[in-house]
Amino acid sequence: MMPSASSPLSLSFEPQRARAPEPPGAIVVRFPRRSSVEPWALRLDGRQVSCGARTLDLAGSPSMLALFRAFFDGVEPVVRRETLLYLIYGRQFIMGCSERNLQSKRANVIKLMSRARLLAAEHLSGPHGALVEWFPYDRRTNSWHLIGLTRSWEGDNP
Repeated sequence: MMPSASSPLSLSFEPQRARAPEPPGAIVVRFPRRSSVEPWALRLDGRQVSCGARTLDLAGSPSMLALFRAFFDGVEPVVRRETLLYLIYGRQFIMGCSERNLQSKRANVIKLMSRARLLAAEHLSGPHGALVEWFPYDRRTNSWHLIGLTRSWEGDNP
């Protein structure tokens, strides 16, 4: 099995302890201790995703909003493809859909995830964006994580 391009970060639903506490429900991304990067607090407020002062408005894209919401509403910020199909297209559609149409919707979820990666990298990453990968796919569990470390992390941060 080929190693993943990124590894999941340590994620917590606890507010940050340093400085002002974050509102409940924020996903706090803590980087390895050896780094000088401050933790990131990711929040979903209504139709906006924010990371510190950076925001991404998803008001015009209900499918993209459903995708981000799946990561924030779950127990862990990990989501399987079947869960995304259900959240984006609904139970009735998935249950009454032909195999060909279901394959098409599965491909659409992958395209949506690719667009979400680009939007998150552009609007939420900030100065340390090269060190993280948004929505890395885990082949072992057939699921996506919200965020992961890239391989450049080891070389750039002793």
